Amino acid sequence: MAMLRGFLLLFIIFSMGNAGADLAKTCPVGWTNFGFRCYKFISQPANWITAERNCQSLGANLASVRNKLEKNFLLSLLPSSSTRSWVGAHDGVQDGQWMWSDGTAFLYTNWCPGEPNNSQTENCLEINFSPNRCWNNAPCSILKSSLCVKDLCSHPAPQLL
Repeated sequence: MAMLRGFLLLFIIFSMGNAGADLAKTCPVGWTNFGFRCYKFISQPANWITAERNCQSLGANLASVRNKLEKNFLLSLLPSSSTRSWVGAHDGVQDGQWMWSDGTAFLYTNWCPGEPNNSQTENCLEINFSPNRCWNNAPCSILKSSLCVKDLCSHPAPQLL
């Protein structure tokens, strides 16, 4: 059943990819496409709020993770299997109520065992924690790399002369 669901998802993605044949949908230079979104790894360490503001200055947000495929893709953008990085989830509004900074519904999770544990006022989400490469809630003040996401840009297709 899971395989059938995967094939159906791929069929939908590829089918919709031809819907705007008159537009060339590309990510900006330095960004990587996955599905209908563009992603960028930011190696400069920053606390969570500065990382979010850095993404916003690029017309993006810290990345939200909607499913396992997207989680695996984000992990593939990290330079090593030990690079821990900020993504856009936080529970700073109400403890235990996690939300994504880009407004995406918080439906998929990949918490490490025992997480989120909220020790030391941990209100922000880091990915690639532990050898299991799972999620951890961490203090937002810690300096980490980050992952930004924005919707796939649409530009008019270049005119051939």
